Amino acid sequence: MSIRRKSIPALLGAAAAALAIGAGTARAANVVVHLGRCLGNGGQATVPAGSTISVFTGFFEVNRGVLQNFFNAQTTTLSVNNGAPVNVNSLYGPPHQNPDGSWQVDLIYPTGITLANPGDSMTFTENLTLSRQVAEVLNGPVGFADFGFFPGAPLFSGPGPYPGTPATCTVTAASPPQIYWTDASTGAIGRANANGGNPNPTFITGASLPWGVAVDSSHVYWANFSTGTIGRADLNGQNVDQNFITGASFPHDVAVDSSHVYWANFSTGTIGRADLDGQNVDQNFITGAFFPRAVAVDAGHVYWTNDFGTIGRADLDGQNVNQNFISAGLPNGLAVDSAHLYWSNGLNTIGRADLDGQNVNTAFISGAAEPAPVAVDSTSLYWGNLNTGTIGRADLNGQNVNQSLVSGISNLTGLAAGSG
Repeated sequence: MSIRRKSIPALLGAAAAALAIGAGTARAANVVVHLGRCLGNGGQATVPAGSTISVFTGFFEVNRGVLQNFFNAQTTTLSVNNGAPVNVNSLYGPPHQNPDGSWQVDLIYPTGITLANPGDSMTFTENLTLSRQVAEVLNGPVGFADFGFFPGAPLFSGPGPYPGTPATCTVTAASPPQIYWTDASTGAIGRANANGGNPNPTFITGASLPWGVAVDSSHVYWANFSTGTIGRADLNGQNVDQNFITGASFPHDVAVDSSHVYWANFSTGTIGRADLDGQNVDQNFITGAFFPRAVAVDAGHVYWTNDFGTIGRADLDGQNVNQNFISAGLPNGLAVDSAHLYWSNGLNTIGRADLDGQNVNTAFISGAAEPAPVAVDSTSLYWGNLNTGTIGRADLNGQNVNQSLVSGISNLTGLAAGSG
């Protein structure tokens, strides 16, 4: 039985993979939470806000006979939010065989609870009891030698509570992925869901010609071009500090990693850097750039654009500067993920290259309208169309292009993707 010997994270096996989530993502509404994966994530599962929760649970055995014997002796109950336990035996489906040869039964229990808002949560608890002693024969394709049980060795359970139960999972609604933008005309930082929904063009106000935005798990950062400062606010838009970092020289973009904030000093041709708390400011962390308009950072390097048509690169400590890392056409905005660099290029394209600077494609995506800022998340690439005041979006492979994901932005000068 999987709760005990297949290890809690493997509870229910792979057969539920298409149905359920544990700590991963899923579409809002009617989300099935996989108990085993939740337990493997420390008893925590995250779902999108607006999800109505159902529970997936079950067990498997080496063959159908052992499974049926175990099933006949067991009783499964589920309780929601510490309520009265509900006998859910009648919800089990018929036994079915897994690709590894084992046999499984499982059920889906609709809780009827909707986690409408970010931060809403619920718990559910499974109890499994045995009316008599049963033997689970650990052999064949589901042997557990790695747990100290060898093929053919019987394991006796019951009567009473099955080891590993009660098992409790807490499900929490998370904010949907977000995109953020700067509007130099309104002095505002806007925000919308990553699918374009719920746009808020004045999420943060009071910036001075904001020109570039970045986001991490706690804060939003932006460059105030006219005042030479970097602004910061909490992720919910509160505690705005327009002078979080001062002394920049017409900062034209901002980036952030787990340790530092970076910005492009447009007029002095440098990349600035400071600690995440705004201390240890170095306005000349990297020098020799040519009117840098954008900056990006990943786990190994800092990147920036040069107005003479290249993308520069340096190590995270500012060493090994290469001002001609990529010949990029007319780069403006810049973004990086775990596989590629992306940049806005000229009047209508988005470029892409491998992280080593190879396989340069200056027209990876076409049809943009004077694209400027660029951003990327785990699923999508985004860019700002200056001529149309819209945010474009495409899949990471360049397909499913939408040039008007968000519209109505007066002067779109910065773009970032992150959590909400």
